[in-house]
Amino acid sequence: MNDASDRLDSALDQHRKGDLKTAARLYESILREQPHHADALHLLAVVHIQTGEPTRAIPLMQKALAIRPDTPTFLNTLGNAAAAMGDTVQAITAYRRALALQPSYAEGHVNLGVALMTLGDRTAAEASLRRAVGLVPTFADAWINLSELLRGDGRLAEARDAAWHAVAARPHSVPARLALAAVDRMERRHDSAEAHLRQALAIDSSNPTVHLVLAQVLLRRGRFSEAEHAARRAAEAMPEEAHVLDVYGNCLAALDRFADARACFDQALARDPDNAGIRWNRGLTRLASGDVPAGWLDFEARLQRPEHTRRWTGTTMRRWRGEPIAKSTVFLHAEQGLGDTLQFCRFIPKVAEAGARVVVEVPSVLAGLIARMPGVDRVVVAGKERPSDVEWHCPIMSLPAVFGIGLDTVVPAMPYLTTDPTRSRQWRSRLEQETKEAVPRVGLVWAGNPRMGDDALRSPRLPALTPVLSVPGLSFIGLQVGDGRADLDQVSLPNGFLDLGGDLADFDDTAAVLETIDLLITSCTASAHLAGALGRPVWILLSAAPDWRWLRGRTDSPWYPSARLFRQRQAGDWTPVMADVADALAALVGRRPIGSSSLGSP
Repeated sequence: MNDASDRLDSALDQHRKGDLKTAARLYESILREQPHHADALHLLAVVHIQTGEPTRAIPLMQKALAIRPDTPTFLNTLGNAAAAMGDTVQAITAYRRALALQPSYAEGHVNLGVALMTLGDRTAAEASLRRAVGLVPTFADAWINLSELLRGDGRLAEARDAAWHAVAARPHSVPARLALAAVDRMERRHDSAEAHLRQALAIDSSNPTVHLVLAQVLLRRGRFSEAEHAARRAAEAMPEEAHVLDVYGNCLAALDRFADARACFDQALARDPDNAGIRWNRGLTRLASGDVPAGWLDFEARLQRPEHTRRWTGTTMRRWRGEPIAKSTVFLHAEQGLGDTLQFCRFIPKVAEAGARVVVEVPSVLAGLIARMPGVDRVVVAGKERPSDVEWHCPIMSLPAVFGIGLDTVVPAMPYLTTDPTRSRQWRSRLEQETKEAVPRVGLVWAGNPRMGDDALRSPRLPALTPVLSVPGLSFIGLQVGDGRADLDQVSLPNGFLDLGGDLADFDDTAAVLETIDLLITSCTASAHLAGALGRPVWILLSAAPDWRWLRGRTDSPWYPSARLFRQRQAGDWTPVMADVADALAALVGRRPIGSSSLGSP
């Protein structure tokens, strides 16, 4: 007995040091001599859970519980084995049995809380986790899990507070620093997130999870080479993890290493063939590199997202994928951003040409523009009641895949959108009164939707446009709407600068202004797409790794013949871009007639 006790102590020592193989061998040696040694059964089961073999743990725990049925720690380990096997209901049953025996068992409350989170009972999960930290205020794992729950519910201030409690309880905890970085990422505080991740690497420089998250943060900050290095470290440590290869592929794509990125996505899909997110990322990479036919096919993976599939559950409409639709009604619906709808609505008339009656659903700010398109029978404002007299439905962004569109066939007869004549007369009259005669009018938009994840990289903001504003002989007109208007107070504006952004009620107003001015200079925004769709001259300011639709290495766009592209040479550096734009503007002043449709063309 003493020999077994000594071996158990030795096994526990190796177990705590992380030598699971030696610990398991010692536990097994005890069980060969004493098959009913409950503690050895229990601890060997723990090893099996830790080494990813929970099925081997279950019979061991059943034996141990047959010997000591009222042991909370045994029931807790049984719950852990069930949870590891995906049997959450059985895990919860075991945890509750343990807590019934020992209500002050903090670890049991944590595990129960995590299992309840998995089951979707977030209220009960929070109660369990708060009970754990109430019992043991320095229980770092409890605070970390509580932070995750609160973060998932959007309660970010509370999530941050919980993560700091974990750091205070365990200053050298990598998961605690990861919890803080996760809150920062949701708040788009990427500099703070990076700082916490660097602290985590100071604790454990080889931790692959930290390298993976750091890669994602650096990607958002436009530091693509550093992101690729961090993602490579993670992929080397976890080569079989599809989500790691997905992040690595995104980093490679940001560096325009498209062949390598596609290979990475291929490897990821070989490991997780049904992962729609990875397939979508591969599609975006294919589209960015000009591999359009294959790109559209992968692009369809976006429709497997829950928010899309839920919308069409139970509907009698069939998804249209190119079937004959003569004399049928097709419901085309917008998705993603306003710019996406403006770009892809060009294909709506082709649906009507196939003999269908076309009903289109778009946000209210686009309703007027879409209603004037040829072939549109009716426009429905998004959020209103869905029409019932419809046989087919199709997302507008799926039309290129339906019609087999290539880069050589993306441009319909231009323009494909038209302005409201009444609005055009009103805005032309106003601009004639408020701007100088015989001076080219240049519209400016400098910021996109801040809720888009890459907006900080793609939006130069107004202060960066100071060299452009300094070009003489022009009348500048601000068309910025939304949060970007705050920049107006940060810049010394030239005399005669006319701010119209606050008066633009919808895109019909913006379209009417664009028809009246000579040139629009904008970052990657919906206004860029609107100007292109109207056939108006537009200069588009692009980041170093712009959205897929602008391709790479071109100063023109196959989507918009009236567009000219100005690209960053280095991520985050707008200075050379603005110098190029200012030089191009200066060269045009005095050389182009006012109102010329060729002003600003490539």
